[in-house]
Amino acid sequence: KYARDFVWSDSHATRITLAVATETMPPLPGPPASAFLSAGAETIKNYPHLFPVITPIKKFAFRNYLSTHPNRPLVDSVLRGLNEGFWPWADPDEPDRPITYDGSHRPIKDSRHMQFIRDQRDAEIALGRFSPSFGTELLPGMSSIPIGVVPKPHLDKLRLVVDHSAQPHAPNALIPREKVSVPLDNLHNLGQTLRDLRAKHGGAKLIVFKSDVSQAYRRLPMHPLWQLKQIITIDGQRHVDHCNNFGNRGAGGIWGVFMGLVTWIAIRRERIEGLGSYAKMLRLWDILGVPHEEPKQLFGEQLTIIGFEVDPNAMTITMPTQSRHDLLEATRDFRMGQRLPLRSFQRMAGWINWSLNVYP
Repeated sequence: KYARDFVWSDSHATRITLAVATETMPPLPGPPASAFLSAGAETIKNYPHLFPVITPIKKFAFRNYLSTHPNRPLVDSVLRGLNEGFWPWADPDEPDRPITYDGSHRPIKDSRHMQFIRDQRDAEIALGRFSPSFGTELLPGMSSIPIGVVPKPHLDKLRLVVDHSAQPHAPNALIPREKVSVPLDNLHNLGQTLRDLRAKHGGAKLIVFKSDVSQAYRRLPMHPLWQLKQIITIDGQRHVDHCNNFGNRGAGGIWGVFMGLVTWIAIRRERIEGLGSYAKMLRLWDILGVPHEEPKQLFGEQLTIIGFEVDPNAMTITMPTQSRHDLLEATRDFRMGQRLPLRSFQRMAGWINWSLNVYP
């Protein structure tokens, strides 16, 4: 009951939502003064074409919608991030950190993976999110980090991994964990919304939907002083990654704050009840320049949300049958006594822990 937060009652206080949390959040930081005096700052000055700040977000519309938001320091910090690039709470003054560091040496042995990386590079360059190659040598103040390829869960697709945590001199080591978290909405919030709607509309049939922002994190720009820390090396050629990257420890916090403000607009300005108007929400995203693709807009009388089957009419949240079967099979296989690395135990523990949300 207390660990899982999956119990609802009229006597319990409602969890704060991300949109409401934006009204009291501290502002996002900019780069510290020391970063502007670094060797990297000189590189940016000498090669400004390598460090653009790009985003599809329509900043004028975003700013106008937030004109009545009560937390002006937070709003101003996000607007600054959209114009100048975001800074992920990092302290760049790490002792013994080299001015320029090449940590990109991680061979890709699978030819299919290597071709996937090249295709991803070409797509990112075409979108303006990677710079074209600027040669084979790093410039002062740059850090190149290793990349890899992993399969997407439950899909026959691959995903490019940029390892911001690779030691030594990992960019993520500069970002304090305690600074980056935001109170993301979860299934408890959804359950409370369903309870509220049921109380208001009685036995009316409810439809649940979920909308996924296309390439979400990548839609936000990073500050040029941070772009220096995420140089991508492919086939020996160097590229600057201009945008927010999933591997960055601060990426989720930056995206969460931005999306919290978008949701605040939907609730406070557009009056979308319980975010219950599918078409109206997507029209708002169009106005704000938040990209979305049709295959990722899902709805129905039952829907799988963050891995759980939500039925708003039966008022139940459970595991899909196939997911439950897969977990049981994996648990049986895991007991066979084979010698396994620690990470295998950690993954299994995480999988089982996830299922305990609905099977306490």
